[in-house]
Amino acid sequence: MYTIFYKEAKLIILGSSILSCGGGLSYKDQMSCLDSLYIKRGIKVIQLNELASLPSDLVYVTASELGPADKPPINKAKIPEMIKLFSKRTGKKIGGILPVEVGQEAIAFDAALQSGLPIINSDLAGLRAVPKATLNGLKMQNVPFTRSPLVVLTATGKVSYIDKNTTLEEDEKQLRQIAEDTKDVIFIVGGLITSKMILKYLNHSSLTITSQIGKSIDSGENFTKKVPLHLVYSTNGKIKKIMKINEVGFSEKQVYIETSFKEDNLCTLTIKNEYMKIVGNNIKFQFPQLITLFSNEKKRGLSASDLEEGMLVEINIFDPLPFWSNYYSNNNLYE
Repeated sequence: MYTIFYKEAKLIILGSSILSCGGGLSYKDQMSCLDSLYIKRGIKVIQLNELASLPSDLVYVTASELGPADKPPINKAKIPEMIKLFSKRTGKKIGGILPVEVGQEAIAFDAALQSGLPIINSDLAGLRAVPKATLNGLKMQNVPFTRSPLVVLTATGKVSYIDKNTTLEEDEKQLRQIAEDTKDVIFIVGGLITSKMILKYLNHSSLTITSQIGKSIDSGENFTKKVPLHLVYSTNGKIKKIMKINEVGFSEKQVYIETSFKEDNLCTLTIKNEYMKIVGNNIKFQFPQLITLFSNEKKRGLSASDLEEGMLVEINIFDPLPFWSNYYSNNNLYE
């Protein structure tokens, strides 16, 4: 087990601005959350090779936000109450917090500090962010799993317990409805994840990887070399127009990007909380490929809420972890 302090946490958030693919929390919101935390004593992190030596009856939970990606984080002072309620209702002892995706590290840090629990050096999504609760590294590997049972906190401070649903689709429908009813993000603690599940199916050290990417960006190096995924395409462009489609439940936009600064090479970027699809005269990439936008001016990855007309961007496309290939056979989420 090792300890993260502010400097390391900041590098992790910087690196995650790349792999979050426009989703998760924006870099600004992550840093705002981080700056509000008292981390003088540090955040304990469990390495993957340490999990097997911990008591086998422990379970690990995710702590995350759900809702429009361009909404700010909500107050989470009730995290200890939520953890206590979850343990009481499930009868399980919680051993730590598993980040739900890349791009919500500050949320996991907050939950860890307020609950006194350590964080696992991995993530549920599979080294990326995902636009729906139904998408994660366990489901992509056909592992029976639901995000429920879970405890939900709304922006008004209401805490409620949701019993275990049968499917992730039921989880998604129920949680999205709460987010839409409150017209805001909600905070969720839940899932019954074992150490065996993490070691077998989620064996990727996300915090270490995003820290390395962050260090590379911070030192002005080519950060793509620190991404342990295949880089399939890279180009530069300029955002010409942004069209907002929906801002309830999901943040949906169409962004038109002139790549290589040529009028005849206009690409359309489809956003549904994340960068889901980019299509142009000569290119077509789509989720679950990682579509990332980087600003040399800001020296960080760009979230969907960062994008502005006239902005210069560097576009990098990466193939996902191998298990995401299971997605293609029965999904077409971006349409």
